[in-house]
Amino acid sequence: MAAKTPEEIVKIWTDFRIEVEQIDFDMHKALTKNNAAAGRRVRTKFRSLKKLAAEIIKEMVAFEKEVT
Repeated sequence: MAAKTPEEIVKIWTDFRIEVEQIDFDMHKALTKNNAAAGRRVRTKFRSLKKLAAEIIKEMVAFEKEVT
């Protein structure tokens, strides 16, 4: 399996940053307005963020191995 291109890794990183922004918005709603649905979205998005972080790490390692 070939490593992803730098552009593909940047796309994953962009998705990661978007998730963080969404978490920030929903976290604010959950904590300041006692919005239970926003709290559930935060927990779900954290799971997604964990998967994206693992994918970024995996692809960065594969890319670095391929380059060297």
